Amino acid sequence: MIYELRTYELKLGRLADYLAIFETKGFPVLSRYADPIGFWYSGPTETGSLDRVNHIWRYESVAGRIQQRAALYSDPAWTRELVPAVTETFVRLRGQLMTLQPSGLDQLQAAITGTTASGGPVVASFAPPGASLSGGGIGRWTTITGLVGQTFALDYLSEVDLENSEVPAGVERDIWRPARFSRIR
Repeated sequence: MIYELRTYELKLGRLADYLAIFETKGFPVLSRYADPIGFWYSGPTETGSLDRVNHIWRYESVAGRIQQRAALYSDPAWTRELVPAVTETFVRLRGQLMTLQPSGLDQLQAAITGTTASGGPVVASFAPPGASLSGGGIGRWTTITGLVGQTFALDYLSEVDLENSEVPAGVERDIWRPARFSRIR
């Protein structure tokens, strides 16, 4: 399996617009071509780069992703409805492909199906290649594009003691809030 983390940097003040457009137009069509895992945003009360939206999608393989994205790009619901509506809300898009670390499949499935005890905001952590990163209660991935070898981990905020946890230098941490339509809440 391959996972894609897509990060949209939005124009200031356009977060609500983007979320409304994506929920009604983007999510329904994109879900026909990829397996939606989660959707989070950094808004006025979170940390990190604000006015950002983060999606995680699951694909069978890199080749499968290429085929599914090609089919998506030829779908009129995508090209004629979503793209014109949403592109004016964001400034830039970044996509990174990742593999789930072997120990994380059960945790991720529990988060997707809602059988975990926590919910709400998540802590997203990026560790540079070679750095050790604890956590990953929702999932832990390794990047295979972008900065290759980074560890990306998701934990529920309620399970992380931000004030007392030891984090190696160079780790980037943000707090993200789940969108209403996110499978992981």
